[in-house]
Amino acid sequence: MPRILRPNEDIEQSGSWVRVPLNTLLWDVINESIIKDSDYVWHNNVSGEEYFEVGLLDPKGVPGSGVQTIRWRARKLSAARTVIIRCELREGMEVKAQQSQTLGDAWQIYSFNNIAEIADWANLCLRFIVESISGGGALPDPAISWAEFDVPSGGATAYEWIGGRPVQSNESDFEWVAGIPYILIEKEEEEERRGCRVISII
Repeated sequence: MPRILRPNEDIEQSGSWVRVPLNTLLWDVINESIIKDSDYVWHNNVSGEEYFEVGLLDPKGVPGSGVQTIRWRARKLSAARTVIIRCELREGMEVKAQQSQTLGDAWQIYSFNNIAEIADWANLCLRFIVESISGGGALPDPAISWAEFDVPSGGATAYEWIGGRPVQSNESDFEWVAGIPYILIEKEEEEERRGCRVISII
């Protein structure tokens, strides 16, 4: 099963980015599990190089091996303009992957997966940058409605015990049976791991 890392906090922005609806944060209008284009982020009178940055959900461990994919959805609001947006995956200040797209008049999903190795999964963010804009005069543009980072689930081996409960890993990695926490890891036999019994192979 894949693990979806969605935006979960505003980090920083330059320029006048606007949320629709207005009483929300930037991250909260682009993190749906089901795409909804009625809420989105747009810029008021963009000129170029403006950006906004949102943090991503911490997977609480290292995902498994396999393809990692960034997906994002955007459009331009002015038909007379040419708008190029760059989406960057960042680990802190370091760019791990990026994609530039010339936006169309209709909403469209873009994706990329040429992602460099990530060391600190708790320090990831997405930055959306207006790379260039031309034509159409001083009009609001562009609009971004949704984004996610799709990673493979990993063997849930990084965990600790606090107050009798496992932490440091995604809660979905654990199954509670009659008050006993069970964990799925890559093993062919049952064994005891710091009080956590293995019951399945993944």
